[in-house]
Amino acid sequence: MAGYVPAELINAIIPSRLMYLDRVRLMLDKSLEIDSVARVDFVLKMGQNQEYSTEENRKIDDSLTMLKDFDQLPKITAVKTVSPIASSSIARKPKENVAYGKSKIIVNASMEELLAFLWHFDSRARAKSNDLEKVVEEVKNAHHIIGYTSKAGTHKEFINLLPREGVNSFEWKQIDGDTIIYSANTTTHPNRAPRDDRVRIEMPIIAKITRFSLGRCQFTYCHSLSASQFVPNAILDHYIKRNLQITEQLQQYFQKLRPLELLDEKDGEAIGIALNIQRKIERHKEGLRERWNGAHLQRSVAIVMKDHRALRELVEIYPRCIDLMEGILNNHLLMVPPVVKSKMLNFSKMEANIIGRKLAKTLKGKNTAEAGVDQWILAHPARMEMKKNCKFFAPMIIVIGRHKVIDAPLGMKLRVYFGAFVSILGKSSTLFLFSEQTLSFTRDLLLT
Repeated sequence: MAGYVPAELINAIIPSRLMYLDRVRLMLDKSLEIDSVARVDFVLKMGQNQEYSTEENRKIDDSLTMLKDFDQLPKITAVKTVSPIASSSIARKPKENVAYGKSKIIVNASMEELLAFLWHFDSRARAKSNDLEKVVEEVKNAHHIIGYTSKAGTHKEFINLLPREGVNSFEWKQIDGDTIIYSANTTTHPNRAPRDDRVRIEMPIIAKITRFSLGRCQFTYCHSLSASQFVPNAILDHYIKRNLQITEQLQQYFQKLRPLELLDEKDGEAIGIALNIQRKIERHKEGLRERWNGAHLQRSVAIVMKDHRALRELVEIYPRCIDLMEGILNNHLLMVPPVVKSKMLNFSKMEANIIGRKLAKTLKGKNTAEAGVDQWILAHPARMEMKKNCKFFAPMIIVIGRHKVIDAPLGMKLRVYFGAFVSILGKSSTLFLFSEQTLSFTRDLLLT
């Protein structure tokens, strides 16, 4: 720029230009289609007759024993999860350098689809930023494979850990019509001898898939992790917590694939949670000024709408629902919002956003999010239309409303204190005016 534009400004612009190639990659990414085809092929193979050896049955039974023994461990601690519909905990035995983790969640998918997601551990859907290698070394049969996994090391401050690797024997078995067991046990393979630059770890895994109803299952994931006596418990717990996030990853993955016609109340809760989580992620990326402008709300809604098939279908029916959702996520109060009488299909961008922003004001005076959401829906025909046509709409807004109520105490206190301050100023001004008028009247009276 010939020295006329500050270097700081140019440095701020260049990264967004460089992200163009990443946007091209996303547009051409066919990961969902590739993984879907692989799952369908696997489900077809599942229908074939499966014969299990004595050794394979023994490994399945040992894995089930580990799952049953978890609840009997003496020290069990709850783990804070990103999604409130997941339940996770860590446990350990005294005087043992072994950590155990367990997580449960409800997933909108069939048993076969969940098993296929786990079975294809090297798929694009299971890829993580710290993956070094994920390879199927040997296919024994349709229910038994040998796999190798390697994760990047950890290098933070005084912590310097080598990359971790493991060779596992993966197996699955359908116990009955409503239960499938998936297990991974430590093993060896001639293609994967131990290396000096990587640490060989043992991490047995057991997953239980139980059908609740058609297209809905409970997914239970349990695993243990052992290391040398020199590795602190805090580091083991860190890796256990990270591995337990697979339950939330799995639930979110299949939630994004649900079509609009199949959504129900439970789906609404899950989508509401996804919006809350994304809003929190985007909010922490910005400074105070950007948060006030609401740019993070637009990004949050855009990401969630793009990722969920059902929401993309909803936008085709109601194009302004994006602006409506941006207003719903907005916590800034409209003190005197204008009246909007248009129907959902006739909304302007501003009208949709105004109706969404009215939710924050309605919740302000209610004890529960449910009461505030009910009043907000009943106050406008467009919201009644959405509730009638979309079963998931009201539960989704209630989940968002609960998050607003939890997130609002500081803002509500500031509003209360500011209102009290203004009230005191008003009373002081009135008293001052009254005193001036009294003195003036007395002076006039004395002069008379």
